Amino acid sequence: MKWTINGFSQAAALKMVRTEERRGKVETVRIDATDLLILRWFVDFYPNMEKRVIDGREYAWLKHSKLADDMPLLAITPKSCSARMKKLVSFGILDYKLVKHEGTFSYYTFGQAYESLVDDSRSNGHGVSGQTATGVSSNGHGVSGQTDNKDSSTNDSSTIIQDYDGAPARKPKKPVKHKHGMYEN
Repeated sequence: MKWTINGFSQAAALKMVRTEERRGKVETVRIDATDLLILRWFVDFYPNMEKRVIDGREYAWLKHSKLADDMPLLAITPKSCSARMKKLVSFGILDYKLVKHEGTFSYYTFGQAYESLVDDSRSNGHGVSGQTATGVSSNGHGVSGQTDNKDSSTNDSSTIIQDYDGAPARKPKKPVKHKHGMYEN
């Protein structure tokens, strides 16, 4: 078995399972690869997210539409992102606070169960298995944040990780068109 999936202990994720009754049926709920992809996104962007101290703990503001926009391969809506984040909260991987002040804002931080996903004897304790410390920094939550935002093995600008600002990506500006051409001929 592969030890980690997206830097998280697969063995610990497999243990995160429970049964729930929904609409008269008993269903099994478990942490899956999509949840781990979303958690990896949160971990990667956490250092750059807007923070707020609530009840003595640091929480990061998450705009569910930004998460959906950043992860188009998952083909999920902002509502689905919210449901997946609530699932991570229900397993104790993340903690959640809803703040209603001059708007409604969702804030998340790392829960107790997060430690079990990153604290594995085969990983380096940061949720990254076998990765050297080059280009990686860590905070007290076991969050790995890249200090170098570009893959040095390529010159492709698409490998740059954009900072999280909660706003959708802006379209590049179009070149200015002149009525009579560039040189007014």
